[in-house]
Amino acid sequence: MHNIIRYRNRPYLPFEARKQQSETSDSADTPSGPLHHVKNYHTDYRLKSRELHLYNATRNDAALSVIASIDAVKSWDERLQALGMAITILNNRGEEGKAKTYATAICKNFPKHQSIKIDADPALNLRGLAFILQCQDKETLYDATIYALGLRLGSDAKQQILDSHYINGFGASWSARLALTGH
Repeated sequence: MHNIIRYRNRPYLPFEARKQQSETSDSADTPSGPLHHVKNYHTDYRLKSRELHLYNATRNDAALSVIASIDAVKSWDERLQALGMAITILNNRGEEGKAKTYATAICKNFPKHQSIKIDADPALNLRGLAFILQCQDKETLYDATIYALGLRLGSDAKQQILDSHYINGFGASWSARLALTGH
């Protein structure tokens, strides 16, 4: 029997229980979990929780907090924008590999709005959410490191600083993670 957590006065089952429940039920239209309202869009609560876990793991590790420039990206939106910017940079300048293939797919799914400046584009937040989504199902030891590299790459890009070592490190680490998780 699974423990039921209450979220916004609704039962919230752990992922394993929801998966078992969805396998036994006929309704394919049920949402995957409760939604958490964040500014102008809704996101699955589990994504917010996973991102917060990665942020705390990065912030609490002395080396990763320096790599991530954690003080430059304190809010949820700033972190998602930084990750979205890292995905965009990997798509545009990264070396070929699994990570670049994923970055290209994410960028195609959430195209940049041509009339909006890049740092104000909501597509960046959605690209950041897509990155967190692919980190959600299987946890690896690389996750906090990749997250830290993505934050650094994105926050540096806002200041017009691009370092090929961070770009290639982010791509290579993400490719290794994808290989470990069977993607």
